[in-house]
Amino acid sequence: MLLFTGTVSSHRVYGGDVAVGDLTAYFDALEDAKVATQREIARSLLAIVPREDVVNTRKLNGGRLIWEGLPGRSRILVATFMDADTYDNIYRPNMGKRHYPLTKSLWVTVVPELQNRFIGQEICPPSRERVVKLLGLNPAKSKPYAVLVEMWVAPRDLFRPSADPEITDHEAEIPTLVSGTWIFPEDLNPFSKLNDKVLYKDKAWQTTPPIPFREWYEQNAKPEAYEIQDFEMPDDWPMPWTRLGYTYDWGNNDNHVGLSEFIVRIHPNQQSPDGQLGVVRVGLVRAIDSRDAETWNGYFQCEPVFNANEEERDTSLSSFRWLPLQPD
Repeated sequence: MLLFTGTVSSHRVYGGDVAVGDLTAYFDALEDAKVATQREIARSLLAIVPREDVVNTRKLNGGRLIWEGLPGRSRILVATFMDADTYDNIYRPNMGKRHYPLTKSLWVTVVPELQNRFIGQEICPPSRERVVKLLGLNPAKSKPYAVLVEMWVAPRDLFRPSADPEITDHEAEIPTLVSGTWIFPEDLNPFSKLNDKVLYKDKAWQTTPPIPFREWYEQNAKPEAYEIQDFEMPDDWPMPWTRLGYTYDWGNNDNHVGLSEFIVRIHPNQQSPDGQLGVVRVGLVRAIDSRDAETWNGYFQCEPVFNANEEERDTSLSSFRWLPLQPD
């Protein structure tokens, strides 16, 4: 258990206080995530591949990856969790746009992993708080996570936030810290490729030049990056980034392996089809707002998904009204 000086106090979120037990669990998660070990490697991460995949099917509780068109030659459906203000002011006015210009890197999961995660569990649908824990998010932010937004993203614009960022296999290898230097998997394995010429645009780069992913990783994987500098400033608390391709589920004491996580890559020099630099065009599909209990509860699949044959599609989407995509 993480030991620290000071008093654990509650913070106003979720329309109430964060329980001391939740704060303690989150602090323990930060301490645990500082060091990634071989035994913590998950070998059943979602692989973004067009073919039917046994590991994916099992991970999705019988569901399937959802493609905009032809699998492998179109965009894939992902989801991100955000606060209500961000949704209301930025995303809500643009919902339904096929080619929304995304200029900020987003951490996402692939649909329908979250949607199907609680199938057969005692508590389903999950509360908003449980989803925050599953995604390894900060429970004490002044603007709590409240809205899931689904969007179409090209697989080429996704990578795993790991030293092994490949998205088409089922595990993410870890680097080794030797005398203050990170030895990446590709340094030892010629088949593990990391394009170190591609720059990644992160919020930390708003006032500093873009940097290659390896440098970004080294800065954010330092043990001190997991330490809370001021317990009275919860918006600045770090997150328990596993670096293993999955979220840290700090709401499950028995198994901290959460969902497969990805980042939408924003290359500052990447040119969109319309000539804009530093943007990725995504299709904003629908929002699942926890402020609307019916919408929130109806989103989650609680009964097993039935796929009788190749023509049978994932029924977990059938009861939800999709917002039609609009021309930009």
